[in-house]
Amino acid sequence: DSAHTLWPMLEAELLRRLSNDESIAKKSFQACSKDTQEFLGIVWALRCAGHLSQETATVARQLAISAGRRMDSISRALTPFETMVSLPATEPQLPLQKGDRSEEETPEVEKDLLDRLVIYKPTGWEVERTGQQAVGMPNYPKLIDFLATVLNLRRFPILGDASHHFGFLHRLDVPNSGLIIVAKTYEAYFDLQLQLNAGLIAREYLVLCHGWLEAVGIQQDVGNDEGDRPPSEQAAIASIKAGLEWTTTAAGLPAPTEVSKPGSSRRGRPSKTEFKVLAHAFNDLSRCTLVYVRLGTGRRHQIRAHLASIGHPVVCDAKYTDQEQFQTDLQWCPRNFLHRHHVSFLEPESGLRSSAVSFLPQTLREALSMLEPRRESQGATSA
Repeated sequence: DSAHTLWPMLEAELLRRLSNDESIAKKSFQACSKDTQEFLGIVWALRCAGHLSQETATVARQLAISAGRRMDSISRALTPFETMVSLPATEPQLPLQKGDRSEEETPEVEKDLLDRLVIYKPTGWEVERTGQQAVGMPNYPKLIDFLATVLNLRRFPILGDASHHFGFLHRLDVPNSGLIIVAKTYEAYFDLQLQLNAGLIAREYLVLCHGWLEAVGIQQDVGNDEGDRPPSEQAAIASIKAGLEWTTTAAGLPAPTEVSKPGSSRRGRPSKTEFKVLAHAFNDLSRCTLVYVRLGTGRRHQIRAHLASIGHPVVCDAKYTDQEQFQTDLQWCPRNFLHRHHVSFLEPESGLRSSAVSFLPQTLREALSMLEPRRESQGATSA
């Protein structure tokens, strides 16, 4: 079959070109960025197709780091910013203990390394500016404005560069909370982008969804391409693989992300969500499942859209449940119950995995306290 021969040929050609690219030191800032983004896209495609070898990922990472380093050198020379200096890394903050964080929240730095950091995004904050404010869209506080209060942005040109997302590696929907990885330099940005595209960055969530999700009938993905999970854990992991397509309203405002239906000609962007059922619970208003989620890809509203597509929308989600259900949820859960509680990535020099953890915010813990554990006598229905 042609697909089975095409992917190995594509990887071989990419590896040949990456291995022979000795011109980075002569490239312009724009050329470094363009070329690196292009081969990172190919790395992502190879990984999704299951044809990304360790050799190719390693060579690509080295080249991405070199390109970023070249861009850092150029950006320092072209701007009147004060000379970049090596700042001491702070000690990683201890994971937040229960009761440490109220819902009167502001962002916090959870881990600060020389060239990258992890920050906590509260609910109601936007990761980055998304261009001109659309009519009818709330003006949310921005994480980049928070960064200006804890970092000297003049030392880190990428934090003012919209074309490279101000150093933010990924996004998190406004109603959600959790951890965000930020690069302070172009070298760190492209290193982290390569890790993200190669499946080396972990993004893990705690989600409360409607109904008693049994993971029966969901596509099992035991031998997945992401990891080093022991066999005892693999058996409990299920996955949702369905393409996602962004949509907008007639006024140009974001609409719910559409999930491709089996057999549909509209396939959407390839998307994969892994999950593990942690507990079933209930109250007088709802039956719920607490789910551990790990992303295989990162699309807008991915977790929310995927869970809604199998009949288990996230609790208190105004966009993916009807208005009646949303109003009922608000009686016991005041916000969308989706929290990115853990991220990890490889450090550049040592190659060791660096992690950050954020426990559930107070309002989500209080919402859980409104539930009782499922009783054996209540049967196996997922309704």
